[in-house]
Amino acid sequence: MAQNEYKGFANWETWVVNLWIDNDQKLYEYYGEMARVEVSKNKGHQKSTAFQLSLTLSEQFDTWMPAVEGPYLDLLNGAMSKINWHQIARHLVERVKEEENYAKQVN
Repeated sequence: MAQNEYKGFANWETWVVNLWIDNDQKLYEYYGEMARVEVSKNKGHQKSTAFQLSLTLSEQFDTWMPAVEGPYLDLLNGAMSKINWHQIARHLVERVKEEENYAKQVN
């Protein structure tokens, strides 16, 4: 395990964002659908799918960041800069693939 790795993720910051996505129903459904759309657009190209999704994740979380000033802004920017958006996107894409495989097996 890498020195900064946390519970299978690149670091705590990445893990906590992924945790929020997985445990907030609206975020889970929203990003799940976004991942499904990207997977269907990029059939067979998992790397480009995860890359596109990671850009969207990063942009949206930047947009949702609250307005803060001073040291709080520096601390928040520091934590946000550590997030491995690509790893979160790969996690979402893998979940979509697992759901597709399960649906094929059931039908």
